[in-house]
Amino acid sequence: MFTDTEKLYIRFFLGYPDVYRYANSRLESAIDVIGGRPETVILVRAILAQLIKFYGLDPLSSDPPLIDQVIGNKMGASKIKDYDTEIEFGSANASKNGSTASTIYNELLAWARPFVAQLSIVTGIPIANNIFGVVGYQGDNWKSWSGMSSNWFGA
Repeated sequence: MFTDTEKLYIRFFLGYPDVYRYANSRLESAIDVIGGRPETVILVRAILAQLIKFYGLDPLSSDPPLIDQVIGNKMGASKIKDYDTEIEFGSANASKNGSTASTIYNELLAWARPFVAQLSIVTGIPIANNIFGVVGYQGDNWKSWSGMSSNWFGA
């Protein structure tokens, strides 16, 4: 079984608004079904762990998020290494090798996006909104392919 926090992370990383969780029975049912399969729970938790580390969402961790370790480093970072992950990026110092902070940010997103795709594949839940974008919530388009009608009560 997933904890309520893990369910929240699944919804978040797959782009579903938490406010509509009770209106989307397909999503919640999928989370409950995979939550009842211990071998799948292990895999989903491993994927979530990478995304949580990327965003720095673990309240027990004293390490800064991976994304902040690179972008926040004014000198530029070429490598991030912790106990189980090592990622190399370009430098934020344009005079060093021509890379920019924007390039580093795109490289970070390119590293994280496959984890969201893996989460979608393992759970069988489509990605509803791009959490890596800058646009934000795009409306209730997920309702059209989740069996929901035009209002969130399903009427």
